[in-house]
Amino acid sequence: MTNKKTPYHYWDSCIFIHLIAGNEPNGGTTLKTLAKHNTDGKLILATSTYTLAEVVKSKQCQVQLSATDKLKIENVFKRQTIRLYEVTRTIAERARELIWIASVKPADAIHLATAEEAEVIRFDTYDDRLIAKIKEKIPSNFWKHPFKIGHPTVLQQALF
Repeated sequence: MTNKKTPYHYWDSCIFIHLIAGNEPNGGTTLKTLAKHNTDGKLILATSTYTLAEVVKSKQCQVQLSATDKLKIENVFKRQTIRLYEVTRTIAERARELIWIASVKPADAIHLATAEEAEVIRFDTYDDRLIAKIKEKIPSNFWKHPFKIGHPTVLQQALF
């Protein structure tokens, strides 16, 4: 958990892939803005250690990083304002519940369970299918620590 005054978001692998590749969907600048806020300490990010392996390739992202991006990847995850969470038994068991309830992919379930464990306020993803499944199949009282899920967005009022 983090300082309640500093926004705390979870980024799935796809968000990091787009940021590192410099390829934001729809040609926007939201990720660059959020990355700057993160670097400046105005936004804390959480992600699973699973992201460290998954960040090179994702079918959902339609973007792939290569070994030539290794230094960029390593530098992003060295930031003090990015919190890495290991996949614990508690997270894995919660992920299993998400798979049963919402039929999400195991990797997505790990990300969602990790976000809940981290007590983030927002889960950022470009995966529209995942967003729809969660909103449709998971009752709000399922979450021990509820969070919003959607495409990355800059929360102006919370950052300044």
